[in-house]
Amino acid sequence: MIIRLLNPGEGAPAARLAGLAPGAADWPASEYERIALDRSGSAFCLVAEEPAGEMAGLLAATLAAGEAEVQNLAVVPEKRRRGLASGLLTAALERLAAAGAQSVWLEVRESNQEAIAFYERHGFRRAGRRPGYYASPPEAALILTLQKP
Repeated sequence: MIIRLLNPGEGAPAARLAGLAPGAADWPASEYERIALDRSGSAFCLVAEEPAGEMAGLLAATLAAGEAEVQNLAVVPEKRRRGLASGLLTAALERLAAAGAQSVWLEVRESNQEAIAFYERHGFRRAGRRPGYYASPPEAALILTLQKP
């Protein structure tokens, strides 16, 4: 597995990949392009390749004033359960810690027990709930946080 930053010009493949992953945010290619072009250090998108040259997963995150947010995590269905999501999350947390993040948070569908268990295995804890956060179908989000990544 290779983990690297998303390159400019890869917004469309990133959007296609996320569209294949159940539970991932449905962002347009332009949003991934914006992140790939960000030079401020406030946003990044990591890509997991497996095999080399084949985009199999991604993780997008932002950082501001010592607080980070994992905004999207997606792995194509046929590559799940191979450690790609863990590799992406670990690399992102290392990058965020090096950039000064004191905490990391994210939202996840309340019904997505698999994702909740995944994040809890990586040290995240439940911190709150946002009723009606998601649409299609309507559902609450759980807020998960990790202190000092």
